[in-house]
Amino acid sequence: LARRLSPMAWAVFGCTLAFSALLATVGTVDRRFLLGVLGAAVWMWYWASLRYKRTTPVVARLSVAAAGLILLIGAYTGIRHAVGGTEGATLAVRAAQFTELARKGSIERGSFAMMFFQDTPNNTLFIIENYPEVYALRPLNGAGVVISNPVPRFFWPGKPEGLGIALQKQMGVEANLGTGIIGHGWAEGLYLGVIGYAVFFGLFVGAIDRVIRARAGNPYFLAAIGCSLGNILALPRGETSIFFLFAIVGFFATVMVLWLTRLVLGAFMQAGQPLWAFPVAADGGGAAGDGTDGLEPFDPDAPDDPYAGWDVPAETIQLDYAVAAAQNGMNGHGAPAPAAASSPAPKRG
Repeated sequence: LARRLSPMAWAVFGCTLAFSALLATVGTVDRRFLLGVLGAAVWMWYWASLRYKRTTPVVARLSVAAAGLILLIGAYTGIRHAVGGTEGATLAVRAAQFTELARKGSIERGSFAMMFFQDTPNNTLFIIENYPEVYALRPLNGAGVVISNPVPRFFWPGKPEGLGIALQKQMGVEANLGTGIIGHGWAEGLYLGVIGYAVFFGLFVGAIDRVIRARAGNPYFLAAIGCSLGNILALPRGETSIFFLFAIVGFFATVMVLWLTRLVLGAFMQAGQPLWAFPVAADGGGAAGDGTDGLEPFDPDAPDDPYAGWDVPAETIQLDYAVAAAQNGMNGHGAPAPAAASSPAPKRG
């Protein structure tokens, strides 16, 4: 499975990605979750190997990936509302829709227009024209929505509501309205509100960028960050406070899933070479001499598969798994291991 051209590895990856993408459309008509699943694959591809390449081939490959994403999101845009709302978006219905799309080999007319021509500019202009002359400003409403969200409205009937919900009442429209980050800022504090949102998200993104930089060798952390890309990309044009909350929840939910996976597959995951996102410097080199590559030096000769040299014989992996299982009190078959004298781990040849 660790080999780049392994048919089994690609089959597992393809099936997992396709099923995850399908699940991202169940029970919803939003595109953010589907974008998050597909974008996470590209995100991990970049951190695993593309960042070691020259700019030109990286841009070319990412452009192809972006074109594929636009095509898939455009295809979903044309069918996402054809199920009668979220209640009709069942797994079977969505699977039938995508199967029909694949059979026809064409996208519904107007799908790309619906994808690019959004209602956010109109909603933003409505906010600018009517706040505060017609409707009172809503200071720090976005922060209030995020902080109060865990509290059920049953216990707090008057808790802050999303700006999009307020706009539905003010505009007399029963639709899912995207207010946009500028609209949020203006409704909360006019020019100062817009500047405040810019400063907050500038600091937030800068902090996240530094955290990623410091932990870029941990593929599990990168996966947890990448799972919320759909909500992050939607921040400027949607319900900013809710999407920001979804991004935070998505990160911690992914961390929890990884932690639960470790409980079940911990011994197996400890067998063999550890996963490391700096394979070029994983031999003990690196700027700090500790195997890490914090400066990410450019390597024009980096292979397409930087993990290609990490292959170990299957029997070695089995031995490593047995040792790891024994260290966790297991016998390698899911049962507690009997007490035994400790022995050194096998050395790789």
